[in-house]
Amino acid sequence: MPIIDGATEAEILEIIGAAEKGCPVHYLMQKMVRLISRRHKSGGLAAPPPIVGRIFQELSNGCLAFEGAKKVATIPFPFPYAQIVQYLQLAFVLSCPFVVVAFVDELFFQMFFTFLGVFTFTTLNAVASQLEDPFGHDSNDLPMRELHRHFVCNLSQLTHSELNDADLHCLEAIQSKSNENSDPDASPSVGPEKDDAFDDASAKFVAEMNMRVSTSNGAVLHEEALRKMFDDLDKNGNGVLDHGELKVLCTRIGVGFSDDKYHSMLKKVDPDSTGEVDFDAIWKWFMKKHKKAAKKQAKNGATSPRGASPESPVGSP
Repeated sequence: MPIIDGATEAEILEIIGAAEKGCPVHYLMQKMVRLISRRHKSGGLAAPPPIVGRIFQELSNGCLAFEGAKKVATIPFPFPYAQIVQYLQLAFVLSCPFVVVAFVDELFFQMFFTFLGVFTFTTLNAVASQLEDPFGHDSNDLPMRELHRHFVCNLSQLTHSELNDADLHCLEAIQSKSNENSDPDASPSVGPEKDDAFDDASAKFVAEMNMRVSTSNGAVLHEEALRKMFDDLDKNGNGVLDHGELKVLCTRIGVGFSDDKYHSMLKKVDPDSTGEVDFDAIWKWFMKKHKKAAKKQAKNGATSPRGASPESPVGSP
């Protein structure tokens, strides 16, 4: 049977070990449940909780259906009932000619009605025996291999249904329109209100990161997306960003300040004034802005994508 992306030798050995214990399906299901739970906890499933809960529900429905099919395949038809059906059928076959002869005089009709009665009841019993276990390799059994191949083909389409540039452009247009409608009374920042401009630009940056994570179908985490951007800015590869590289970050999120205002803005991400900012500091600043944006969105009556909330990094880079 086909397997998407194949199976490694270690996975095959795990399945063989589970099959020897008689529980390969339950083993794989529990493994999927644990992987999904850990991925969701780490922020890898950018989906609302009802959608994630539906995943577990469908896995449960599949397990229940498997148990029902297993009962049909393993639990035999009641033996006393099958025996009495065989005995009664034999009695009918032996007695049917005598009964027909007693009521029909013509030899042709005697043979015809005897054959018709015996053929009908024996055929019904044979059909019932075939329907008793539909899982097998006979021509009358269910085409399990074809059904499995069709199911795997449908699953494989998930890896090809990626969003193209036109779809992403449409999503960005919708996101921009939503940001404009969220605060219609807001006016552009001028003069001493440039802190608001920095906060607005930071909110747009957080929205952009959320968009990258949501459009990746859970393949990219917030931490991974931020790490990729951090590595792109870190030209010398020393693991920290100096003030020049941070200025490139401000330009990327759409903030342009004078040198004096720029140094005051650096205190937001470099409160100790060390002149360098590592990934942990950038991550803490991003988490702070992300929570602030989520609270603002909830206050405006919008629904916050809880499934896309980033998690704190496990350790220092």
